[in-house]
Amino acid sequence: MKRSVTCSLVILPAALSLFGFQQNKVIALPVQEASPDLTGSLTNPWWREGKIFTTFSTVSPSPGRKPSQRSAGYILRDAENLYVGLRLDDRQAESIRAEASTGAKIDSDDWAGVSIQLSPDSPGAICFMTNPKGIQAVATVDGSGKRHLTAGKPWKVKARRAPSGWTAELQIPFNSIPLDSQKENIVGVQFLRHLSYTNEEVQGPAVSSYGTPPPADYQKLLLAKGQ
Repeated sequence: MKRSVTCSLVILPAALSLFGFQQNKVIALPVQEASPDLTGSLTNPWWREGKIFTTFSTVSPSPGRKPSQRSAGYILRDAENLYVGLRLDDRQAESIRAEASTGAKIDSDDWAGVSIQLSPDSPGAICFMTNPKGIQAVATVDGSGKRHLTAGKPWKVKARRAPSGWTAELQIPFNSIPLDSQKENIVGVQFLRHLSYTNEEVQGPAVSSYGTPPPADYQKLLLAKGQ
């Protein structure tokens, strides 16, 4: 049986090029020639080659406000995979919850992820989530903005906790989204985060309406043909 879950996204801080969201523009995501093994720490300089976003707002309990904790999201690609980095700062790191052992129970934990629209003009999307232990969950997003847990296709994640919060690295094959990497694609991307101890959900780009995110709530990315 499918289970409904509301997804909140997280975004990570960056080292070199920080980007504010530009929902009215399409940002090109070039093909990287090399990609690292996942460690979950975001310490490899390779992550600085991508787009890094740091502008988020709350989804709940009060939409449109400044989040209590800082989040940042990295996004890169190689010929066959999309890579997402999440840096989730937390001044109360001892309160972070990571008890789920399966994706079906992840919504009670702290978690973060990315939601990907296959078409920038459609509300339908697929959401990839993880908790601080690296437990995976995938949800489809329907036309009303509701998310439903599903099995999904294989992808990889590594996550690490730290005194300052936690970080995660996701490797998502294009055929698990699914996208044809041999074609040019324009997709929408949205980062999500959930803080369990405040029951706070945040997203980037900033929320424009609660529960039914329109296409404007997604950043458009141009994915050129894979090499």
